[in-house]
Amino acid sequence: MSKRALKNCTTNVQSISVAMLDTTKQLKAWLEEQALRFGCTTLLAHAEDGVTWGRFETTPGNATLMTGYEAEASEKSPVFFSAALNPVTLWQARLFGGNAEVLLWREQGIPDATWHARVICDEAAGEAQFVQCFDEDQLLLGSEGAPVGATGFTRMREGSAELVHVLPIAVQKADRQHRAHLVVRQYLAKGETLARVAAARVVSVTFKGDN
Repeated sequence: MSKRALKNCTTNVQSISVAMLDTTKQLKAWLEEQALRFGCTTLLAHAEDGVTWGRFETTPGNATLMTGYEAEASEKSPVFFSAALNPVTLWQARLFGGNAEVLLWREQGIPDATWHARVICDEAAGEAQFVQCFDEDQLLLGSEGAPVGATGFTRMREGSAELVHVLPIAVQKADRQHRAHLVVRQYLAKGETLARVAAARVVSVTFKGDN
């Protein structure tokens, strides 16, 4: 387990307006716009039909999203372990990177539910809502890895349970000691006597050996 080191931050949380997301094209365009705006590099989406990881390739003035589903499609995979990005089935999506996380969500089980979005941004302008935080690792499924062609994505499989997801990173070696992790940043409530985690966001996906 990694040691929790408390550090200073200047972090704000704010809502974001959500454009019309009736089609996959509109959804993807909105995600790419937010990734470019806030410097996000990675997508983690949950939907009725599964999980989708994605990676944003950024150039000046442009961000292009490639999902695990698209990576598997380019390989002409006979079996897909990633869900296709679809606003009809999507529950929530997280876009994250070193400086910010954007969360897009709506209530599950309600037809035509309204989309909502917020961003947690470090080094934000104005008075900070959070001034102290710490990072911690969360273990991801996957004790075996296999590359998805030359896409830079990796199918991660967990033992005999056949639990599989497609990570947007290249994994050279995976076993019980070498695992993928989420780095999660926990923010402490400001001005309280007792330390309390008041918010959290995903920072990155990493791969390393466990000690």
